[in-house]
Amino acid sequence: MAHIAKYQSGAIGHMCALYENEAMQANGYNLGPKRLISQVQFISKRISALALKRHVRKDAVRLCDCIVTLPRSFDDNREREFFKTAYTFLSQRYGVDNVVSAYVHRNSSHPHMHFAWIPVTEDGRLSAKSVVTRLELKTLHPDMQRFMESSLGCKVEILLDSEKAGERILSGLGLKDYIDAKAELERLDSEIAEKKAQLNEILRQEHEARKRLAELVCSAEQEDTEGD
Repeated sequence: MAHIAKYQSGAIGHMCALYENEAMQANGYNLGPKRLISQVQFISKRISALALKRHVRKDAVRLCDCIVTLPRSFDDNREREFFKTAYTFLSQRYGVDNVVSAYVHRNSSHPHMHFAWIPVTEDGRLSAKSVVTRLELKTLHPDMQRFMESSLGCKVEILLDSEKAGERILSGLGLKDYIDAKAELERLDSEIAEKKAQLNEILRQEHEARKRLAELVCSAEQEDTEGD
């Protein structure tokens, strides 16, 4: 039901635009804080406000994204309640002040929420490595399940069907291999999402280029007509 992806500065603009654009396409909505500045501006402002001893490295992770999917077994009529509860859990876990946005997308086979946040440690450091540890990846699902079931008053399946099949395979591994395999899956999810964002940006640029070309052709044709 939940996956965590990590993004460096180069992908932040793409991902933030993706969150907003996909939400607009199919009656999506944002459960995150309402601000007068953009997501990218907030990320920069929040990091600048940290009392960091060193400059933030270019390859530092500035944004994390926990993708929470509505289980197929859950009542669709309680969709918003489900995501609000998930939002409450995640904002408490990773810090309300660090929440960037929480866009719910409804244009796929099943609704899902992108809970985006800045990985800030309890002592005020920017460190995804310290926040999203292997232990965190291991405990996130069971902790979320307990919270969701207690809050919603019903059974909540944390893993989707495809994930359950994978879990059955992974369950045969030793603990270390299991954790390593889960971490690798998270890394691949992050890489796929980043490549998707880059592709969307390329397609947008292509669209703009074609539009500009059409305008130039039209302008040239008008000049030829006027010359005649």
